[in-house]
Amino acid sequence: AGVLSRPQVYTFARDILGTDADQESVYKSSASELVRSFVQDGYNALLFAYGQTGTGKTHTIFGHTSSWDDVNHEQAGIFPRAVVDIFKELRSQSSTTAFVLTASAMEFYMCQCTDLLDENKHCVIGDDHAPLGLCSVLIHSPEDAIPFMTTVRENRTARSTLMNQAGGGHAGSSRSHCAMVLTLRQLNRGSGMCLKTTLNIMDMAGAERPSSTGSEHEDAIKAVMDYWRGAPVTVGGQGFIVNYELSGLRTAVVQATEQHKKRKPLVNPKQLGTSFIEYAS
Repeated sequence: AGVLSRPQVYTFARDILGTDADQESVYKSSASELVRSFVQDGYNALLFAYGQTGTGKTHTIFGHTSSWDDVNHEQAGIFPRAVVDIFKELRSQSSTTAFVLTASAMEFYMCQCTDLLDENKHCVIGDDHAPLGLCSVLIHSPEDAIPFMTTVRENRTARSTLMNQAGGGHAGSSRSHCAMVLTLRQLNRGSGMCLKTTLNIMDMAGAERPSSTGSEHEDAIKAVMDYWRGAPVTVGGQGFIVNYELSGLRTAVVQATEQHKKRKPLVNPKQLGTSFIEYAS
């Protein structure tokens, strides 16, 4: 006798993009609505690239190396495209709204948070999951995104691995999570009301296996101790911490979903959390 089974239907909130998708279609599918809500509707927003190491997360956020000097380049990434769209939106309503846009950036490396615009000085994540005391720069025009992103890339921790080798202007595998924060302050000229919103765009370090990256296995305690002693941290040690934090983020997302159903906030256990998990959750 045959076995009858009911077909399963899966509904996805966003598009599934193939390998032939260009940067513009990726931006329109994943980011354009968030940017519009950030500017027009007064929403804070978080967008992040997540996936295995070497799959193009940094390429998606920053753009191809050929686009690093031109925010309107066809290979420009999500961040420069977002800045361009923000100015398009706000310039169209300049008669009614005055605005100031600033940008800051931080790196999450070896369980710590540092300021990428201030010589990688350590910073703190507050109880509201927001960074405290980050340096910021004024973004007067879309073109100001170019030197900002250059500084971020130069100060971020990267390393060549078998799955993501350095070369041709490419620094190799991102060994840290990087968050770029756009803060927008809008003043309604008529009512005098001021609105502040933040758009967080994250390029996460990639999940990996030591056997794939050509690195040795390393335990977390030794890796963190090497970091604090100023000793070189192995690729395996870096990967262990990255995988731990990504696992912690996945757990936090599940917990946050359950708490949202109960209309309660998420409270991360401090003894198991890191700056990255505190910020991203």
